[in-house]
Amino acid sequence: MKLKLVLATSIFFLFHSLAGLAATESSLLTVSEAGKAYAAGDYEKSVALYQSSIASGAVNGAILHNLGNAYYRLNRVGESVAAFRGASRFLPRDAEIASNLESARKRKTDSVDEKKRPLDQLVFWAGWASLREYLILSSLAATIMMTFVLLRRLFSKVPFLLPLFFAVFSILLGLTTMTKLFSWVDPAAAAVVTPEVSVKSGNGDSNVTLFVIHAGTEVVLGERRGEWIQVSLADERKGWVREEFLTIVASPALF
Repeated sequence: MKLKLVLATSIFFLFHSLAGLAATESSLLTVSEAGKAYAAGDYEKSVALYQSSIASGAVNGAILHNLGNAYYRLNRVGESVAAFRGASRFLPRDAEIASNLESARKRKTDSVDEKKRPLDQLVFWAGWASLREYLILSSLAATIMMTFVLLRRLFSKVPFLLPLFFAVFSILLGLTTMTKLFSWVDPAAAAVVTPEVSVKSGNGDSNVTLFVIHAGTEVVLGERRGEWIQVSLADERKGWVREEFLTIVASPALF
């Protein structure tokens, strides 16, 4: 019985490993075809292929950047803004992505005066790295700090300032990681993809229209009620829209 169980488990993991490799190879071929379609000027096909790759789980900063370029060529403002912003979350220090995001934002109709939140100003360096990078850095800093603490206990000549420095550094990195992990900084976001959207006072078409927003306008996502989602703008205006009018900004998985 035990031998059969071990054999069955081994076959199960082997099958899923091979399936994973096959899926990865298929995604790479899809991305390659998407690049060829883009180079040939077939931007609709390029978008469809990149979206297919993303739907299969193959998503990263480069794919989102290329998807944003294809949307930009098609003058689909909202989708291009969302794709470039998602790419910037994966690759926060990429100058080309930042430049393309700025170019896409210039095509927006709405000009929203952004008000910086107190936490954004306090943790001003949070956008320098991705959540995964901050997690790795904070773990590394904490490990180095504990190593120096242990060395100081064993060898009194180890300078006291070294473990103190890494203690402060690891605390700052840990707090930054927490703010990004719980979306206190860079929260769940989306961009409007239809030409014009009426923002309602509640989750229903019969509610009062508070204001109107247009393609490319970026919003922060809030509570969901059925097909409706509460959104807030950078100038602190809030309301409800149908989720189908938005494209969610992608975020990298923690692992």
